[in-house]
Amino acid sequence: MKKEKTICWLLKIDKTQDIKFCKKYKNTNELSIVENKTIIDKLINEGVNKICWIADEALYYSSFLELLQYAKQKNIKCELFLNNLFNSDMRLLNKVIGYIDVLTVNLDLITYEKSLEFYKYLTDFFYYYQNKVQINVFSMVTHRMVEYSDSNIMELSQFKIDTWIILGFMPILLDETINVNEYYISKIDYKEFYYSVDFFRLKNIEHFLSLTEYSISRYFNIILSNADIAVMNEKDSIIIGNILKDNKEKIDKNYKNKKRFIIPTKKEQKVNVLIASSNNKLNNVIKTQIETLKYVNIVGITKNGMDTYKTILDKKPEMVFLQYNFKDFKGYDMILDLAKKMKLKLPVFNIIANYITDGELMGMLIATNSRINTWIRLGDYEERYVDILKDYKKYRDTD
Repeated sequence: MKKEKTICWLLKIDKTQDIKFCKKYKNTNELSIVENKTIIDKLINEGVNKICWIADEALYYSSFLELLQYAKQKNIKCELFLNNLFNSDMRLLNKVIGYIDVLTVNLDLITYEKSLEFYKYLTDFFYYYQNKVQINVFSMVTHRMVEYSDSNIMELSQFKIDTWIILGFMPILLDETINVNEYYISKIDYKEFYYSVDFFRLKNIEHFLSLTEYSISRYFNIILSNADIAVMNEKDSIIIGNILKDNKEKIDKNYKNKKRFIIPTKKEQKVNVLIASSNNKLNNVIKTQIETLKYVNIVGITKNGMDTYKTILDKKPEMVFLQYNFKDFKGYDMILDLAKKMKLKLPVFNIIANYITDGELMGMLIATNSRINTWIRLGDYEERYVDILKDYKKYRDTD
């Protein structure tokens, strides 16, 4: 089978002015159908056999149907990336759906506070199109996305999704007014989102926590509506030429001379830990041991069940050393209730108990999506608390 060589093409940008993640090239003019057919011919000469038409603005290009027909005549596989499902005109989509091989739906929009409304719309969309075309899902995972996704994401498991593409948040091609700190996601939250998608047992999952040369070439090297070619360069994109005006040698030279993309870094993220036990001696032992680790931040020490429950909901620690049964709150009931309320924001639990039934342990593992990290018996060696955190941080910080 011939290897797939894909190029992304932003065919029209007029409507993009109101979308915060697509403003960089908002003043770019569009080309005639003759010029765009010439671009297709040039791409074929370079070995391209798949075009991803990015943004639903392509639907509003007056000759889009004719361009698709031309591409299909040349044996080009066509993918349409719908970045804003709410604003997509389904009448226009239905006119061209017969020439689309892959329909990729952007799920960044579940950051909307009205996520339930979005999922209802998405449900209707999938029911209508899933038997007409291969459907992929694309998500650039942000802090706000995880916050609003909750259990709604699980509703998508009923649909025929071929591939889910997951990227960690990357501050690229953004409007200057955006506060990027609102969107960054920790590695552990990224992984939990990935695991929730992996639970669907899809045919394919492509995921990139940070940019690699492959993910850059696959998703961020773009032909713009005026035939300029935009590629990633460090933390932004640059124009390396125009496919209609510049020769291949000039474009290749500019591409080779671009600086290698530098993955944006964050300051080391500490592990926020809550210690919860009615045993003062045990609390002091855990505190003394783990506070020697520079990357640990102890957010509190609680001594009864209700205070523990409220503190977890309020401070949202990343990890909890939890006495399994308090007099006022059974550990099993507490963990299951927190799992329902916190979803992907649920902390990792290290349960301290001499005995747990197999049924309760299995029930907690299922309810928390395996966020029961370990079971600690009171006679275990003291240094184990440090070892638990070291192992956890190594896991969290590994891509």
